[in-house]
Amino acid sequence: MFKYNCPLQFKADKAKEGDFKGYIAIFNNKDLGRDIIIPGAAKKWKTTPDGKLRMLFMHENQYPGGVAEYEQDEKGIKVWGSLNMDARGTKEYYPSVKDGSFMNMSIGFNILKGGIEFRGDDGDGGAYYISAIEVWEGSIVPFGMNEEAGLDYMKAAGNGPGMTKRQLERLLRDVGFTSKDSKTIIAAGYGDIGRDVQLAKHTDAGTASEIKDQLACLYTF
Repeated sequence: MFKYNCPLQFKADKAKEGDFKGYIAIFNNKDLGRDIIIPGAAKKWKTTPDGKLRMLFMHENQYPGGVAEYEQDEKGIKVWGSLNMDARGTKEYYPSVKDGSFMNMSIGFNILKGGIEFRGDDGDGGAYYISAIEVWEGSIVPFGMNEEAGLDYMKAAGNGPGMTKRQLERLLRDVGFTSKDSKTIIAAGYGDIGRDVQLAKHTDAGTASEIKDQLACLYTF
């Protein structure tokens, strides 16, 4: 079974502890193993009897975390659900999720017949394009093959959705702030420097509102 790590958005709004939403695979994204999963690659799924995807820790069957709903969209393979707080994997690894030690998600799959092709014409050593897979599980892991992989959101006990400082800095850079300005905003807090007019220059109202919310709860973890 192949294991492919990917950028993660792990989110829970107005939810109970352990609820999550995120992507276990991002399409058209080359990882450190030179693998690229193309849109629509998931052709088959290994699910529970009620049609849900198993969520593990570390791709290990002995460390189950729960189950998830799933769908394949234009961005990748999205999952959402709630960790089983009584499961062995959750009991052992959930503290590491909360403190930021486990910051990534990953997908476990089989490549179906004819579902992989190497192309060496990208000017960067080539890549393995994966077009047909059977998805077995999604996992929460400490390190990912993808350099941009990272836990963006998590519902922790007694808190709303929150980001670590590193994750918020990445979001600010993604919407156009320089690295220096991102660090300054985080250090000073929204009330001191990240004013509405400044955010409006860089992003839409929805994202600006999200950034302000995250600045208000920087220390969720």
